[in-house]
Amino acid sequence: AIVDRHGREEGAGGTRLERGAEAQDHAGHRIAAHGIERDDGLTSLAVTLDSIRIATLALADAPTSDARETLARLRALGVETWIASGDAVGPTLRIADALGVPHDKVRHGCTPAGKAELVKALASPVLFLGDGVNDAPALAAADCGISVAGAHSAAAQTADVVIVRGGIGRLLTGMNLARSTASVTRQNLGLALVYNLAAIPFAIFGVLSPSLAALAMLASSLSVGLNSLRLTLPPATAPSSAAEGPPAKLSDAPAS
Repeated sequence: AIVDRHGREEGAGGTRLERGAEAQDHAGHRIAAHGIERDDGLTSLAVTLDSIRIATLALADAPTSDARETLARLRALGVETWIASGDAVGPTLRIADALGVPHDKVRHGCTPAGKAELVKALASPVLFLGDGVNDAPALAAADCGISVAGAHSAAAQTADVVIVRGGIGRLLTGMNLARSTASVTRQNLGLALVYNLAAIPFAIFGVLSPSLAALAMLASSLSVGLNSLRLTLPPATAPSSAAEGPPAKLSDAPAS
């Protein structure tokens, strides 16, 4: 950092300077970083040289381009969306406003254990989306934990699902696929049950020969297989209905 009109440069010699930390430059000057409270939701850091402020950094998390639309569509489907963040109240509410999440569904200053407790307190099923090491306990506690590409290894290893590309908008595709799979599974069970209930009495009383019984079983298996192939068709962008089961809870934890 250039700190005077003579263009003198100061640095911490490559030392990583974190909030509340101090370091010394080659001339013995003390360089420190201090947090600053702001009202605009930004996380600010003041850098001082021998207790004189020489720089102020204002930092903010920026939601991904598809995050607000994705959460809005989830809420339209009856999914409650929450934010659980380890950040201070200002930055957390700033993100909540950007994503359209009501303040009464926002938790700030959460510890890893606090995030997990929130997940357990919400009515099941709960889906938790997180990418930080402090999200791992909540990912493990959720009915379904989802992480994203580039997440901390602890989060990626704990999550049930990792979105490798496409952003969190792929949540909608995943929900659609999961509901379609459950629907097809129920249909297949129904088809198999109908075939068995219809054919077994005839086989027991000898009305149906072994060869015809084998054909009936083949027809049953074929219908189940063809019905399952519907899952290979291109999925819709979003789930078509939220009527199956109680509304899910989505707790979204921004990186912090």
